[in-house]
Amino acid sequence: MFCDKCGTENRDGANFCAGCGSQMPKNITPASLPGAKSPQTDGGEESYIKNFSEAVSERYNIIRELGRGGMAIVFLAEDKRLERKVALKLLPQEFSYDENFAQRFLREAKISAKLLHPNIIQIHDVETSGDFYYYSMTYVEGISLDQIIKKSGALKPKVIAKTCVLVSFALQHAHDHGIVHRDIKPENIIINKKRQPIVVDFGIAKAQRSAKLSQTGLFIGTPMYMSPEQIKAENVDSRSDIYSLGCVLYKMATGETPFHGLQQTALLYKQVNEMPPPPQELNQTIPPELSAIIMKTLQKDPGDRYQSASEVGKALHEAFLAAPTGSNDKEAKKQQAPAQKAAPAKNEEQSGIGTGLHIFTTSQVGNFPF
Repeated sequence: MFCDKCGTENRDGANFCAGCGSQMPKNITPASLPGAKSPQTDGGEESYIKNFSEAVSERYNIIRELGRGGMAIVFLAEDKRLERKVALKLLPQEFSYDENFAQRFLREAKISAKLLHPNIIQIHDVETSGDFYYYSMTYVEGISLDQIIKKSGALKPKVIAKTCVLVSFALQHAHDHGIVHRDIKPENIIINKKRQPIVVDFGIAKAQRSAKLSQTGLFIGTPMYMSPEQIKAENVDSRSDIYSLGCVLYKMATGETPFHGLQQTALLYKQVNEMPPPPQELNQTIPPELSAIIMKTLQKDPGDRYQSASEVGKALHEAFLAAPTGSNDKEAKKQQAPAQKAAPAKNEEQSGIGTGLHIFTTSQVGNFPF
């Protein structure tokens, strides 16, 4: 069974595409959560979710399903002990049967829990209950970058730069800790109420890389954002995330991924062998500098890309956010003065991203015109 959206082949009976997370073309029954009305079934996913809700009920009250991808289901829940809302990520039933996969899921989640960064989702607890493997993390109130692009189309160059500078240094923090995301895409970047990007889904993609999955048609990552080396099942490093970030930048700049509207085989072939047209050719409002940065991230040979995520952030900052070199010193001081005075009072809003050039704060990132 193939996904109409991205062309990924999925197992028969799949509810959601393993490639892009889209709902497959069939009738979907609602999850059997507390208070939900759903038809009786002979088990399956509904029963699995209902049993999970009961298994964790001592600590968590599951409120509703937030979403799902090919490898996890996410719920909004109330942590009864700490009296706060959290997000619970559950390993789906079909993967819980694979003990090796489940243990890798938990192990990588524990590794990801060590990442303390304001633009990376914070994992609180990694837990098991019977046959259920799950972890809790911060509940981020906001919408995904994917939803924003679907609503607004191509974004303004400065918005692209401000967003992806922060994403770049979030990725650099992870890479410095030996963690490669492997599934960077707009769906995995949440824009919170402060208009800051939060990178989510660390850990599960890396667990996928080392697991031996029995189902056919399941990809390690999302085909439209996968690097050539990831598609070829080669060893990947941080530069694979840079390619995926380039695909995200491309979609932000043009409203489309570098390669789209293709069957799976053609899509993967182009990701490995062909360069897309420069974004500036599809959207003439894109400055040449941004187009060049994006095209460098999309080079097929990892050695031809930026060699670190921080290099991408630095390039975006210097091209769009740095003060003009010829600006009047008095005017520059006048513009900087309010920010310097306000900084102590808004310390809680600092993003804490040290680029080697600048420390970005929420006020400097500015308002997103979404």
